[in-house]
Amino acid sequence: MDQKINKSAEEYVIGKLKELGVNPVKEKSYIRIINKSGALKKVKIRASSLKNENRFPAGINYFGWTVKHVGKEVEYDIFIGIGFNNNSALAYIFTSEEALKAENIGGFPQSVEKHISIFKDKNTFERALRTKPDRVSEFVKYVNTHLKKFYEKWDKIF
Repeated sequence: MDQKINKSAEEYVIGKLKELGVNPVKEKSYIRIINKSGALKKVKIRASSLKNENRFPAGINYFGWTVKHVGKEVEYDIFIGIGFNNNSALAYIFTSEEALKAENIGGFPQSVEKHISIFKDKNTFERALRTKPDRVSEFVKYVNTHLKKFYEKWDKIF
């Protein structure tokens, strides 16, 4: 992923956290915060533009984030996937418990253990299910049919 888009995602999240009254501290691979109840939280941020990666027929695009690599420990409490679409930043927020429900159903590099995909819109999601149902995991189905549980849910940090 382009470093510029990752930096934009970090800047967006840091700005949003500051708006919410949290003082984020940038660490090597995550942002550390102390939430309003005094708990230390590690926030992992990943960015995605709409993509296809030849996983689906042309025109079926999604935002996608690896939430766990094979053989690596998860070092975050909150995972924020930022989707960039038409100069808009869309934040999808998962607790580590939610993110780790994701599966890798194939088609990704061998280093990817768990991955989340959010499709461009409902019609694109339905087309993906019709054309390549084996490429849409149960968790991805759940997320895409319950987007309100993840979209802009900053309260999960608190």
